[in-house]
Amino acid sequence: MPDNPALPHTPPQATMRPSLPATAVPPLSTDTDGRQPPEGAGQRAATGNADDAGALYQPSPAARAAWRREVRGVGTLLAIWALVTVLPLWFARDLDFLFLQWPFPYWMAAYGAPLAYLGLVLVAARGKRR
Repeated sequence: MPDNPALPHTPPQATMRPSLPATAVPPLSTDTDGRQPPEGAGQRAATGNADDAGALYQPSPAARAAWRREVRGVGTLLAIWALVTVLPLWFARDLDFLFLQWPFPYWMAAYGAPLAYLGLVLVAARGKRR
């Protein structure tokens, strides 16, 4: 296939990056001189103060409470999601009655569950806004 004269020709050498020798970058598990990093080295506080340079990060009680509320809220939403998804399928034969002129299991699969999922998303979004 001939080269397109409208496009500038770039030799392949110009686009290739030079490769580094294998010894140029030390492995991640050791220091540059071969020693293991100290325990907890990746968990240091990033405050920038000289006094706090070696302190481990400790969240405030308010941050801990907010995290517990967040986890509890997500767990509640997941439990409701699981119930809305599984219970109508599990009890489909027992829930055989008409709902808005449709069999209830069909209505839940076609309309009810998606509406419940939309409601869960709206509740989660409202909870995040607070």
